[in-house]
Amino acid sequence: MVFSLNTKMEIWDRAEGKSELNPNLEGFRLETAHISHQRNSNYNLPSNGLLVTSLEHYAHHLLHLKNPEKIGLNRHHNEFAIRETCKRAEQDAQNLGWDVVKFNTELREAGNRWAVRLGNRIDQEA
Repeated sequence: MVFSLNTKMEIWDRAEGKSELNPNLEGFRLETAHISHQRNSNYNLPSNGLLVTSLEHYAHHLLHLKNPEKIGLNRHHNEFAIRETCKRAEQDAQNLGWDVVKFNTELREAGNRWAVRLGNRIDQEA
């Protein structure tokens, strides 16, 4: 599922059109990403979302490859999200002329940014 249009607009406005994890990362499409996919009263709230690059969105789902339940997904749904976010991130990186080494390095950094930003938040919500 995706955020409602109003929630997406609130997230974009809050972020001022830049990634909330790394405002200096340019050239990647921006996406509204759920912090937790758990279907509760917080699901569609702007506080449950961040504006991130396709690369950062991919990193978020990869971080939870072995434990997708921590973000409110089952293995099947998270693997689907990984495939879809990977396609977008790889396309954006290719458009920027990145090689595999650069892509993997930046992907690890994106995962680190998620960890720093969220701390234990995911564990507490899931």
